[in-house]
Amino acid sequence: MATLFDINQGNGENGMQRRYLKDYNEGDPISSTLMVIRSQLRTSRDGSFYIDLELGDKSGKMSAKMWRVTREIFDSFGEEDFVQIRGQIETYRDQRQLRVEALAPVQAAHVNLGDFLPCTAQDPEKMLVLVKDAIASVELEPLRLLLQSFFNDAEFVAQFCKAPAAVTYHHPYIGGLLEHTSSMLDMGIKMLDCRTELDHDLLVAGLILHDIGKVEEFSYDRAFRYTDRGKLLGHLVIGADMIRKRAAEIEDFPAELLDLLLHLVLSHHGEYEYGSPRLPMTAEALAVHHIDNLDAKINAFEQIRRNSADPDATWSEYSRMFGRSLYLGNGGAAAES
Repeated sequence: MATLFDINQGNGENGMQRRYLKDYNEGDPISSTLMVIRSQLRTSRDGSFYIDLELGDKSGKMSAKMWRVTREIFDSFGEEDFVQIRGQIETYRDQRQLRVEALAPVQAAHVNLGDFLPCTAQDPEKMLVLVKDAIASVELEPLRLLLQSFFNDAEFVAQFCKAPAAVTYHHPYIGGLLEHTSSMLDMGIKMLDCRTELDHDLLVAGLILHDIGKVEEFSYDRAFRYTDRGKLLGHLVIGADMIRKRAAEIEDFPAELLDLLLHLVLSHHGEYEYGSPRLPMTAEALAVHHIDNLDAKINAFEQIRRNSADPDATWSEYSRMFGRSLYLGNGGAAAES
């Protein structure tokens, strides 16, 4: 893993085994270094200041309040800074919340970034091998050369293997883009065994390249956020532009083939309302869209299960993403036991 990711996965502060936010329960005292995701100075009913915070580490994030503060305390840190806090875990409206009793800024040089950015649990080396094996299986030379131009580029590969697939929705962690792509490839290659009418080379290329624009859409040095370019253009447009530039460097790259490949990228969100400038109009484009949607939705479901405040809950809280609560299955497991 160290060959792909430059974020240490150490034990935490002072060499001690770190306890992460997800490990705390209601009533637990907490003393830990956390990242400031959001910070707002507000005024309470009695006229005193309090800070409304969102703090996080690689296990997740938690709302927090610090009461009766001064403006000087608020001005001593900013978003994406690190703070040493002392406080207690409470429950407010069925959600865990942190009551901060003391807070002090911490310099970034004194923290292990691996404690704050969540990482894929999968082996990145194995996932990258899957991608490169799929590239080697492409028989159409222009497509294979195009794919190799990306994945023989060490700088691009380092970005691709580190980038998240999203800020919050699905695979929102270091290595998420690689995990999402390799998972889609696994599904797509299996689909080719039963849907022989699909063009193998075009489908594989589309699965590998559909989200490459995300290496420039997101910034992920301390927290996951959109770059200016990502906000202005989005990863579909960025990815299409990256493909055009690489294809232009390959002698006599077929124009129709490039159009078909770009169509896979530009249509893979499936609907205009989800940002696709075109709707899928080829069998391969339909396949890429549905494989992408399925993998993203299943991963998003798993994120909801993993981040549930109650590990024994039968149902999730209402999910705005899905527009409903989701059955987590723990009730059935409990009944069987």
